[in-house]
Amino acid sequence: MSEYFIEIYGEEIPSRSQISGEIFLSDFFSEHLAKKKISFKEMHIFSNSKRIGCSITEIPNISKGETQLVRGPSVGSKEKAVLGFMNSQKIKNRKLLKTKIVGEKEYFFFEKKVRSINNFNIFRELTVNLLNNFKWKTSMKWSNYSEKWIRPIKNIVCFFD
Repeated sequence: MSEYFIEIYGEEIPSRSQISGEIFLSDFFSEHLAKKKISFKEMHIFSNSKRIGCSITEIPNISKGETQLVRGPSVGSKEKAVLGFMNSQKIKNRKLLKTKIVGEKEYFFFEKKVRSINNFNIFRELTVNLLNNFKWKTSMKWSNYSEKWIRPIKNIVCFFD
């Protein structure tokens, strides 16, 4: 099991912005981890006048692979549509397609296997997305940097495991 920690240290963050920042962090990680189907034991969000951060405990090291059912064209579709679906899913043999009735129509389906991913890579992407998409009510640029933040950032501490 792994642990994730991020702390962003900067100049003074106004108190009402600390609350909205904590809500954003909580929503961001809850949404993205649920979307990636990554379980964890506990998430702790914290902030004070100069810091805002998050700690997540007991994260599995690897997200398990799964099977996804991808819906294709209806069974009565033109051959070109079926071949296009097979090409988009990189299917060489038509025997790999299954049929299933949805509503009143029959569709082609493909069972796509998603391989296991190291959660370190997922959290690396999440960290970059977090910093690029953090929503403050007001934010500013400083110096020659293009990034915006509520106040200038002095330091970022982040680790996984």
